[in-house]
Amino acid sequence: MRVITLDVNKKVISIKTVKDNYILEINDIETDLGEIGQIQQLDGSFIDDTTPIIPPVIQPTNQEIKDNQMTIMNGLTDIYMAQLGL
Repeated sequence: MRVITLDVNKKVISIKTVKDNYILEINDIETDLGEIGQIQQLDGSFIDDTTPIIPPVIQPTNQEIKDNQMTIMNGLTDIYMAQLGL
């Protein structure tokens, strides 16, 4: 038996093949239709989600921030030492 799980927006978030004695959970539907990412329509059909996907902003790791700060500090130290003639 093929079971899909829908999120609150009726979007398919999982597909699983289960045994006949499987007890459907909330938002589970037994169906041969629907693929991951598709949205269920009122008539029970599924369409592809056309919502544009905004890529996440990649945040630097703490180590990268530390490395960048050290590079800046080393550069400033070099400039300061050059000003002193050392």
